[in-house]
Amino acid sequence: VLRERSNIDSIQRDLDRKTAINAMYYSLEEVYYKTHGFYPRTTDASVLPSMDPALFTDPDDMKLGESESNYHYDPINCDGDACKSYTLRADLEKESQLTKKSLH
Repeated sequence: VLRERSNIDSIQRDLDRKTAINAMYYSLEEVYYKTHGFYPRTTDASVLPSMDPALFTDPDDMKLGESESNYHYDPINCDGDACKSYTLRADLEKESQLTKKSLH
């Protein structure tokens, strides 16, 4: 029973990670990019106020941008704070890494 509970907890943490990455992706594409015409060099609750700030913290209580975080935002081809694209990733427990790439 304990092993089954641990497996269910791992699956739930992965679902939480997917929810957070999908929310970031949506906010980056549908709100930030549409408003600014580029992507940010860094992202957090102040950059993406359309998102629930709690989603920037992974199930291990690490914030996006911290070295041990399950969440990774990698800006690509930046000029100052304006970037042309990005890769957004989440390290999952039960599946391979979830990766989202910018649409533009």
